[in-house]
Amino acid sequence: GIIESVGEDVHHLSVGDHVVLTYGYCGECEICRSGTPAYCYEFFQRNFSGARVDGSQSHHIKDGQVINDNFFSQSSFATYAIAHKNNIIPVPKEAPLEILGPLGCGIQTGAGAVINSLQVKIGSSIVITGTGAVGLAALMAAKASSATTIIAVDINEERLAFGKELGATHTINSTKEDVQKRIREILPNGVQYGIDTTGRNEVINNVLPSLAPVGEMVCIGVA
Repeated sequence: GIIESVGEDVHHLSVGDHVVLTYGYCGECEICRSGTPAYCYEFFQRNFSGARVDGSQSHHIKDGQVINDNFFSQSSFATYAIAHKNNIIPVPKEAPLEILGPLGCGIQTGAGAVINSLQVKIGSSIVITGTGAVGLAALMAAKASSATTIIAVDINEERLAFGKELGATHTINSTKEDVQKRIREILPNGVQYGIDTTGRNEVINNVLPSLAPVGEMVCIGVA
């Protein structure tokens, strides 16, 4: 987005700057100072509590009613967003915001899980449950990592079709097929890597028994 106003303690940003928003973190604990702010001690409160760390809200309805907000320290699915200086990243004005926007969360989460956490190897197999922005980012990263069997699981046929376009070798509609059975049909010895982006226990429990011996799974969904 484009900054319209800044607080008095914000010195590295100016009105008119083009920026990308990402997750919130305190920036002061030893974990943040070590360069891993995604593991900040206050990560849950700052990103998933529906309020600021002190319990206050960023937004209110005119009659004073409190709004559950501050999701990822920004609640940016809106025309205007209030964000903390820590999770605002300046970008070049010539760069297209519509492309950069997803980098702040969906792309880095999905692709990062494949490239950095799982370190998916050439010729390997992976199943990805959920083909929203995060799942599709994981799928594209798996393709870029030269995984040869990429299974996408969802309940939406259009998303599964899009996943196929982006590199999925197989798709499973979990409302129509038995996920465990279908994975074992594709890979009798099990799948080497799994990524869940749904946060739903029943979905995760479908993948875990489908993993190959010493298979690895990352759960990055929020439900």
